[in-house]
Amino acid sequence: MQLDSRIDGTFSVGDEIATGRDSAVKVLLQPFLDPSNDQRQQFGRFCHTLAAAAFLGAVGVWHSTKAWTAADIKLEVSLVASFMLTFVQGMISIKGE
Repeated sequence: MQLDSRIDGTFSVGDEIATGRDSAVKVLLQPFLDPSNDQRQQFGRFCHTLAAAAFLGAVGVWHSTKAWTAADIKLEVSLVASFMLTFVQGMISIKGE
């Protein structure tokens, strides 16, 4: 912050001074909080890859399970929910401007 001197000899807080250096946390969070178009598209592709993996996992569990237990049902539901969430988020991210 800039410190401005007044005529009467006191000081007041002025404008923020740009240092040219961003904090490490801000740099790490930038792709998630304010992504560029290319970053959004790559994030969408990554989400679609995760969606495909979840879908294949759900199909594999469905075909390999002979007796359905509560744990099997929970696993299947989590894989289907993961598929739906990552697929929808991927579609939202890939959508052009």
